[in-house]
Amino acid sequence: MLDLRLLRYFVTVAQTGSIARAAEELHVSQSPLSRQIIQFEETLGFQLFERVNKRLVLSREGQAFLKRANALLASARALDAFARDIAGGTTGRLRIGYVEGAVTTDLIGRVIDGLTALDDAAARQLEFRPMRSQAQWEALEQHEIDLGFAYSLPPEGNARLETRLVTDEPLVLAAPKGTFAPEQPIEPAQLDRQPWIAFPKAMSPVLRDRFLERCAECGFIPDIRHEAADQSLVRRLVAAGRGCAFLQLSAERLRDPAIDFYPVPWFPMRVTLHALWRAHDHGPLLGAVQKLFATSAGESPDRAVSVSAEPAPVT
Repeated sequence: MLDLRLLRYFVTVAQTGSIARAAEELHVSQSPLSRQIIQFEETLGFQLFERVNKRLVLSREGQAFLKRANALLASARALDAFARDIAGGTTGRLRIGYVEGAVTTDLIGRVIDGLTALDDAAARQLEFRPMRSQAQWEALEQHEIDLGFAYSLPPEGNARLETRLVTDEPLVLAAPKGTFAPEQPIEPAQLDRQPWIAFPKAMSPVLRDRFLERCAECGFIPDIRHEAADQSLVRRLVAAGRGCAFLQLSAERLRDPAIDFYPVPWFPMRVTLHALWRAHDHGPLLGAVQKLFATSAGESPDRAVSVSAEPAPVT
């Protein structure tokens, strides 16, 4: 491994062309500096300088090496400055994985607004990546993201991750305009054999089976005609009259004249969203997000919950 200190000595001698002037610039003694340069050449296995009339002139190899040395030292200085900025909380990048429900519930909006209120420069360092829940668990483990907003948690406890439950919503029925009487309670029997838009079975057979079981327990069987994972696409299909669907409660905020929404308090499935991060990460941006959710939940900013298994939601 190259010693950055010796690289800096070499570059300074090359720039000044003199051990004496380089020693003065580096605030070191001439004799030790001269010995260091000779030892550095021995370590590298080639001559950096030629001694011409008591002057040091770069050898051909030294000229080629100088270009790379300058580039490496510049990178080291930039990295040092970046590390100091992160430690001081003045910069950094927060990579966030999220499921669509985090947008629908405005969790992502709260992150953006909260960090912007603290520091507009910090808010510009956010990177958002749409990802399914399982992909987020793996991306956190691989240090590919710093924070995740997922529907569900790993099936087994994971001491390397921490989580906070940030949203727990009931479902609402989205139906094409005029399908049911407006502002009247919906009973399960009214949904029996209704055309339906469901989460794709190929993406989660377990979720589909659980959904159908809950429907049967409530007293109806949906006639699944279409499949869609994206909630905006589900809404579009409902608005086009293709069928009914269950959406999370916050989806009702985005009013559509072609869709009627109805509460279904008797349906047992809910949408849960969890914030997840690596247990020992303490970056300033991640810390700010953790405090944001702690404050909104009225709890201590330092409180965190270990990861445990949770059922997947219906979308």
